[in-house]
Amino acid sequence: MANVPAPDRNPSGYSGLRESLGGIAGSAALYLRARLHLVQLEAGEALASWFKLVLCIGVALLLCGLAYVGVIAGLIVWISSTGFPLHWTIFIAAALHLVFAVLIVWIGKARYAVPGFSQSLDEFRKDAEWLIPKTGKNGNHG
Repeated sequence: MANVPAPDRNPSGYSGLRESLGGIAGSAALYLRARLHLVQLEAGEALASWFKLVLCIGVALLLCGLAYVGVIAGLIVWISSTGFPLHWTIFIAAALHLVFAVLIVWIGKARYAVPGFSQSLDEFRKDAEWLIPKTGKNGNHG
């Protein structure tokens, strides 16, 4: 009776707590790995879709810019053909563009200037106040 090997499982047929937790952890790891793989695939597809969208918008903006330059050049030539000096026509067109650009930047800054990550910076300030030890009158931390 002294040489009888110990059974691997308890007599009730159920495995121990360690084996149960190991099985749960293994299942959770497999589940998490499967979900992360799915997220990785979907993120790759979304990135490709966004890249194509940005590329299309870039090409459209380039073509609109070229059309705008053509229209402005045509207007300058048309105005100067009426007898108005070419150099003054170009100067006035450039000045108008500069004025409009400054106005757009000024309006955009006034309306849409929001400090980035303001909530995160506030939380970091609170964390810094909490983490930095406060010194008392005698230099003691308190």
